[in-house]
Amino acid sequence: MTPDQTALWQRLEGFLGKIEERLKEIIVEAENGLGVLFAQHPTDPMPIGNAMSGLDFRVKDLVKKIDETWSSQIEPKFEAAGDGRFLDKGLDRKRDFELHLEEQWDTFKVKAMSAYYRAMWPLVQAAMQKPVPCNRCGAELVLPVRHESVSLPCSHCGSVNQVLVDTAVSYWFGGGAAHVFAEEAALPCRYAVERFRVQVDRDRRGRSWGQETIEQLREWDRLELAYWNRYAEVKAQVLGQPVDHELVKSRMDQFRKYSLETNQVWRRANPA
Repeated sequence: MTPDQTALWQRLEGFLGKIEERLKEIIVEAENGLGVLFAQHPTDPMPIGNAMSGLDFRVKDLVKKIDETWSSQIEPKFEAAGDGRFLDKGLDRKRDFELHLEEQWDTFKVKAMSAYYRAMWPLVQAAMQKPVPCNRCGAELVLPVRHESVSLPCSHCGSVNQVLVDTAVSYWFGGGAAHVFAEEAALPCRYAVERFRVQVDRDRRGRSWGQETIEQLREWDRLELAYWNRYAEVKAQVLGQPVDHELVKSRMDQFRKYSLETNQVWRRANPA
């Protein structure tokens, strides 16, 4: 790089460093604030989810700041200082940093929520072990399941009881815990997809923005399938159910319809 390019690069790195420091500050603040919320709401994840939404907004503001600063202050200087390759190098650095930022934040969120649900599990177990008396005679009901609302007659007096699920049990088995644990396990697969797509774009740029190859499209399909398989496997383990292959199929059908079947290279290789 020329001296001017080196100076510009150092300014870019300094700017990105400040953004990363700000993210670290947000994560530290989040750890402290979420710790308080976890203690206050050990079996109600809704306040936690609301807090996460607010934190998400702050992180999105950081990403927005990167785009705005790049467009208004950095990109014009990079264009003026080189022959296009220097600008491409800057764009690559920006995109790699954005992906790094997103992965850091997503990893923090999913690990925080996983910790929350792991701490909730003993309380869920305790709630499911509580005896449930008949509304009429007080005899203990023998429930077929403890994570679903049921209607059943008392074996002693015959009175029909409507037994609702405990709130903590409902949150756990209603998809919250299973989704979080599955997302945690599958997150590396998701970012494998994201990183692959970045590399494909760079390959296409090096070929004057030629079409994606069928090999690249098939790899995209393979990586997406790996994500959904991992997600479904872990979700099934948490719920103690068979793997939901229909979930995987529906997600892959949607992905292929909107991401692959609109591509002429894919359509030629996979005629209807």
